[in-house]
Amino acid sequence: MLNALSEELNWTNTENGALAYHDTGDACLNLFSTAGALREASAKRLKDMFLAAYAENPVYAMRILFYQRDTRGGLGERSVFRQLLQYAATIYPESVRKNLQWIPEYGRFDDCMVLLNTPCEPELIQLIQKQLQQDRQDMLEEKPISLLAKWLPSVHTSNQNVCRQAKLLCKRLHLSEKAYRKMLSQLRTYADVLEKRLCRKDYTFDYAKLPSRALYKYQKAFCKHDRQRYSEFLERAEQEKGMLKAGQLFPYEIVRDCIELEENAMFYDDIAQKQRILDVTWKSLPDYMPEQNAIAVVDGSGSMYWNYSGDVMPIHVAVSLGIYCAERNEGYFHNHFITFSDNPRLIALKGEDIFQKVEHCMSYNEVSNTDLEKVFRLILQSAVQHHVPPEELPKVIYVISDMEFDEQSGSGVTIFQQMKQEYQAAGYQLPAVVYWNVCSRNRQFPVKKDDTGAVLVSGCSPFTFQSAVCMTTPEKYMQQVLEGERYCRISA
Repeated sequence: MLNALSEELNWTNTENGALAYHDTGDACLNLFSTAGALREASAKRLKDMFLAAYAENPVYAMRILFYQRDTRGGLGERSVFRQLLQYAATIYPESVRKNLQWIPEYGRFDDCMVLLNTPCEPELIQLIQKQLQQDRQDMLEEKPISLLAKWLPSVHTSNQNVCRQAKLLCKRLHLSEKAYRKMLSQLRTYADVLEKRLCRKDYTFDYAKLPSRALYKYQKAFCKHDRQRYSEFLERAEQEKGMLKAGQLFPYEIVRDCIELEENAMFYDDIAQKQRILDVTWKSLPDYMPEQNAIAVVDGSGSMYWNYSGDVMPIHVAVSLGIYCAERNEGYFHNHFITFSDNPRLIALKGEDIFQKVEHCMSYNEVSNTDLEKVFRLILQSAVQHHVPPEELPKVIYVISDMEFDEQSGSGVTIFQQMKQEYQAAGYQLPAVVYWNVCSRNRQFPVKKDDTGAVLVSGCSPFTFQSAVCMTTPEKYMQQVLEGERYCRISA
């Protein structure tokens, strides 16, 4: 009876009426599966999710935290990680102390600054002092140094929060503000930090050696002050794959800028140059797509146009991942994805560059409702009517959405359960479904932890394509990630 009550109370609905689960059945999975889609979540919701996960499995909770921040093998989410790290340092300081050394490796040194004025502050100061001492010694010996000096807060800055951090750090390090500024200046100059060069209008650096985010962030300065060399670099990058670094960029950043360029073309002096930069950068993104027959299903409904974080909308993320998947997918659905709102449509990528492809794809969005059922039925009906052999169906369907689906036609079952039944009745197996959440506004999940043939993921990082490929359960996929070599060093 207790189990029956629990199951009955676990039912909920999406904003558009679809039957869903209030809980996956695993508190860690609840956090893991939405960790990349919580930029606009309230502080209370974040804390409640982390507390529940930690109470269930402290090690997994800490690993999810670092998976969320990981810029190379995880989700690359900075803001939410910092909020939760600061909270964890307050209530579970020992767990944070054990993992303090890994924060710069999975993120950046400035992530650590949220630990000031927490129980973990003494260990943070000790870490900084030790690294500064090592960097100064290495500088004297003309050896490479860390990026600590680059990311330590500056005293003279317009950001008042950063300024307060810097002044507090001076006190904790027992340095005057003058001595602190001088030390940072020396180390930053030695480390050849790009921003120092730009301040001096020194453009003698090698573009091929610049970090991906700096290369993209300062493109206007390069065009204005070093146009010829920058153009020559772009020309070489078009010919030599891997010359332009883009590994730390999200695909949505490029797609968002394509949309912004189209909407504000009159304000650009050289649209062709901007399009060229966007296209070369897009083509330089790492390829994380596995060899499989897959297709992306992109939500183009109205709720995907609500602001998610600053000038980023969920539709930017969804379209960017849809195009990324379509281009790099070598199966039957190469250069195609499905967009859905009221009616699903098969989109063939058209255009000579990423700007034209984005423009073409965005024109198909209905900005209406969110009928996911029609997508699954379109694939099934096409297969049945044309006698398509099972091996030609997609092995994986990536549903990239805010998960606020329309009410299902069947009663008492979720869309996933209903579609499994319909495919089986027609003699087919429902492809593995990767539910990719790009904006988690509410606590609801399309599947539970033990639903075979589904995976729950979230966020903006294309790296997820690399791992979310097998016929498994949401729980097993989470375990596969968190028990992997990348996160096994994180403890509680």
